[in-house]
Amino acid sequence: MNSVLTISHNRTSQGFLTKTYPLRSNFTTVNIVRRIIRSWAVTYNVVNDISEITLQYNDSDKITYGSIETKSGLAGKKISFEELFERGGKIFS
Repeated sequence: MNSVLTISHNRTSQGFLTKTYPLRSNFTTVNIVRRIIRSWAVTYNVVNDISEITLQYNDSDKITYGSIETKSGLAGKKISFEELFERGGKIFS
């Protein structure tokens, strides 16, 4: 099964916005996820509401983009999507 990252946002003026991205790898960095989200937010003009964007990895629990937090120096650390979502988006060593 190929892994996917789904980004969604409930914006009333445009209805429910969602996009699913196929993933080539099960590993990422927080910075890569942030870039994907910011690009998506610009495309759909929801940058001002970026903390309300919801992420879902495959069928895992959903997390809110604003909850992705990192200690200094860890934003570029390679991490699995499973670990990212198991921690609710909070990445600590």
